[in-house]
Amino acid sequence: MDKKYTVNYCSGSTGFGWSKQYDRLDEFEDFVDEMRREYTARVVVWDETLQGFVFWKDCLSYDPSIDLLHAPLRDMRTTTRKSKGAAYVYR
Repeated sequence: MDKKYTVNYCSGSTGFGWSKQYDRLDEFEDFVDEMRREYTARVVVWDETLQGFVFWKDCLSYDPSIDLLHAPLRDMRTTTRKSKGAAYVYR
């Protein structure tokens, strides 16, 4: 059975990479936080429940194009990955 999250990593400088599956955020979130500061790292996190990417950072960049893991109003228990009160904050 597939796990909830799939993390893909690739080093832009060496081309080495891997893909691993995890059940919980706390199993890989520290790794993703470390790779945010790595200019040559490519990290992608797929959420099987959401059927979409929750994190996407290309190599040769410091800024992720998708970052639901670091969002201040996130709630990874919901289907939208946003807290229930988030709709009222943005109005």
